[in-house]
Amino acid sequence: MDISMFIAICIVWSYILIVLRILSKSIIYPSIMHGTINAIGSLMLHSIDIEDEIWTMPVGLLSLISSLTICIIIMTTYKYVRKEMSYKP
Repeated sequence: MDISMFIAICIVWSYILIVLRILSKSIIYPSIMHGTINAIGSLMLHSIDIEDEIWTMPVGLLSLISSLTICIIIMTTYKYVRKEMSYKP
């Protein structure tokens, strides 16, 4: 179950980082975001003691749900931003 949660989190965050890359037109901002995700994940992993790893925050169910919510919001927003970027009066 751990590897499937990790794969799901990676898929969700790849969409978020791709949109950040497209909108910023630079690899620097997605790299900073990736480093921040890793730092916060390891900070939570080492500071909060949870017995069942399915619930842990770096790659657990809570993180998957919150990341999926953020991804849906970003993808919906990106759809409207892309329309405005391509609109040329």
